[in-house]
Amino acid sequence: MKKDFFKDYSTLDPYERFRLVVKALARGDTSFVKRLANSCRTGRSQYARLLNAARDCAMLVSLEIQTVVGRWQMFNTILQLFDAAHVDYFYTTFRYFPERVEKVNAIVGVLEAILIEKAMRADGSDNSDLLEREHEYAEMMTGFLSNEDSEMDGGYTSSVSTIPDVIRDRESCLLACCMLGKAREGVVSSIGPRWLVFGSVCRSEMGLEPEVVLKAFAPESAVALVEEFCFELDSLDPELDIDRETESALRDIWRDSTS
Repeated sequence: MKKDFFKDYSTLDPYERFRLVVKALARGDTSFVKRLANSCRTGRSQYARLLNAARDCAMLVSLEIQTVVGRWQMFNTILQLFDAAHVDYFYTTFRYFPERVEKVNAIVGVLEAILIEKAMRADGSDNSDLLEREHEYAEMMTGFLSNEDSEMDGGYTSSVSTIPDVIRDRESCLLACCMLGKAREGVVSSIGPRWLVFGSVCRSEMGLEPEVVLKAFAPESAVALVEEFCFELDSLDPELDIDRETESALRDIWRDSTS
């Protein structure tokens, strides 16, 4: 560190200086940012354009992320009503087992369809067919929880011991997991395509990781949301899920600002 204090940064080219400044901004090292800025003898205008372009790209994406922050914060207040053990199971186990997620979503989907159809029917309608479907749903859920739960990877271990309570606890857990999973899917579908674009532009044009650029320029709430959803965002397909329109806009910003 002492050696670095005497390092001559005046020989850095604009791109090297730009990348060092963004990394310093991301970690909050303002003194190093000042040293890099003050040591810039040549290429100052190009370095400034690179910095402004990166900031503009980050702000465009962070505006999209900010629109989701409020919705997710509101859902988190609802999340407090869930059993803490169920929420913990979702984050530590459930979401890492795709077969279990798919099976639970399919079963809960049957219940959602029944409830929607019941709500759409007029008062006094004959609901005998729905009662049969509700019975089928109950059998599906009970069969899954009592039989397949121990056979599929990532099963939920209830803290209660008696059989009726075990089934109810497991059902509540998987309903909570399904609701939480769908809520997170909604967030990822909103920010994911643009986040993929931002990552592509940051790596190919700036030579930086998107998390670093976002942290350097975006509000803390936007950075926190991306950090919280890193698991889901990392699982997106860069080819299928990317937002081509936003990609064109970001590359235009970068090209126009740095040309």
